[in-house]
Amino acid sequence: MTLNLLGFVLTLSLLVSTSESRLFAFVANTSHIVTYEANAFDGHLNFLSVHQNIAGAAWISVYPTYNPTLLLATGDLPDGNGTLNLYYINHNTGELTRRSEQNTTGINPAYVSWHPRGSFALVANYGAGDQNSTGASLSVIPVNQSSVSFGRTACVVYHSGSSVNPDRQAGPHPHMITTDYTGTFAFSTDLGLDMTFQYNLLDNGTLTNNSAPFIYSDDLGSGPRHMVLHPNRLMAYVINEMGNTIDVYLYDQKLGQLTAIVQTVSTLPPGWIGESAAAEIAITPDGRFLYASNRGFDSIVGFYIDPTQTDFNLKRISFTTHRISTPRNFAIDPNGRFVLVGCSTTNEVVAFAIQTDGVLVATGAVTSIAGAISIVLSEVF
Repeated sequence: MTLNLLGFVLTLSLLVSTSESRLFAFVANTSHIVTYEANAFDGHLNFLSVHQNIAGAAWISVYPTYNPTLLLATGDLPDGNGTLNLYYINHNTGELTRRSEQNTTGINPAYVSWHPRGSFALVANYGAGDQNSTGASLSVIPVNQSSVSFGRTACVVYHSGSSVNPDRQAGPHPHMITTDYTGTFAFSTDLGLDMTFQYNLLDNGTLTNNSAPFIYSDDLGSGPRHMVLHPNRLMAYVINEMGNTIDVYLYDQKLGQLTAIVQTVSTLPPGWIGESAAAEIAITPDGRFLYASNRGFDSIVGFYIDPTQTDFNLKRISFTTHRISTPRNFAIDPNGRFVLVGCSTTNEVVAFAIQTDGVLVATGAVTSIAGAISIVLSEVF
């Protein structure tokens, strides 16, 4: 009886140990993508593998969100056009194997995201430069998961117009494209036009105008950069790079529309004087805290979100500046325990623990990597 019980315990222990998850961190820059295994509590990174065959700034995205098998990465072709690469992820070694490559039908791809079912890659091509919108477009590219390959581009959309800043807004500059949780609607923030475009995303990958095709930012010249939907599906948040602000929108998930701005909040401290540009925005998995990054006033600013949904206004918690330099991108642990911040000018990734009140505290985990552009954290089983 005792031996049988001991055997049961040993078997159970083995099952538990083999089913435990690992936390992978993928960090990309202009020349390579590095895979690390992250300590699930303090964000310390242990090197696993590196893929060096990258040309140009790489924005990355994994599919699915948990236990990913595929990774997308943007880049640039020798002729100046954008490229999209599809990789298979080895769960044992973290090694990436490139399986397919596709022209993005645009220049300078600034963002790529997955359709929630993994059937499409959505790309925002920023364009040739601040005053030159040549090559500015949105692309929807089919993904065949079984063969790990791209299909022929399903849709290309071009925005048109300009806004008030001739140096940065002489033409369209799509900076992001993402979908809602169902993949029925798509949204694209356009820095050049001060608009967030709203689309229907059809089953064949075609983007068609929503009945409300776009919504303006609160202030012209603000330059919408990135957007995130709240897990409660009632709110959406757009960070404005040039205005250093966050617009808080009511969101109608049935229509796929941002319906009204209820608040615009600065990402900078009161009285700040100097150049700065907002960059990334993200929400913790429990929906209680929102963070945004500032370049210039190098920092991560944290906000509290009322979980009772009786007050939709963001309430600023604190600014974190310790060891942060030009934080273009950061990533939140899928369990909401810590944040990894890419510090471009000091060539580091720095980890911060998320306290119960949302304040970020440095864990002491610092990893050297040149010019981190994009960071993704994902659990692997």
